[in-house]
Amino acid sequence: ESAQTFLESETLRLRQKLNSSDGLKKAGLLSALATFYDVRGQYSHAETCLRQSLSVNPASKHTQWLSAKVRKQLDAVDMQIVASKSLGDGKKEGVSFPNPTPVERVSGKSLSAAEFFERYSSTSTPVVLTDVVKDMTPSPWTIEYLRTAIGDKHAP
Repeated sequence: ESAQTFLESETLRLRQKLNSSDGLKKAGLLSALATFYDVRGQYSHAETCLRQSLSVNPASKHTQWLSAKVRKQLDAVDMQIVASKSLGDGKKEGVSFPNPTPVERVSGKSLSAAEFFERYSSTSTPVVLTDVVKDMTPSPWTIEYLRTAIGDKHAP
């Protein structure tokens, strides 16, 4: 809640400052305001501010980058709207969403290769292997270990 309150108060503060600004300062304020709108998910407002900012300062790399980012967000929202309309209420014929399958967690230390193949690999059953990476190497890969193990050798 406090973050939301902060964003709202900063947005209001920036909007008030816009009234008494012009030129590059106004462009910077518009870009900052667009950032707050972006964070709040108000992409149309952000895009409007960015267009105005770029009309004053078209060379601003940050504003160009933020504008492209916001445009991608708007495109994603548009695609979500189209997709949700095509699904309707989710009861459309041929559309079903399966329940997620729980994935078993198994210690790699207690599982042989043959057992892994038989239970998981050959049946295409997902599994999360735990305790595997921890003991893969005899020593931790510190700079000192690598210096001793590799020395002056170069990678091809």
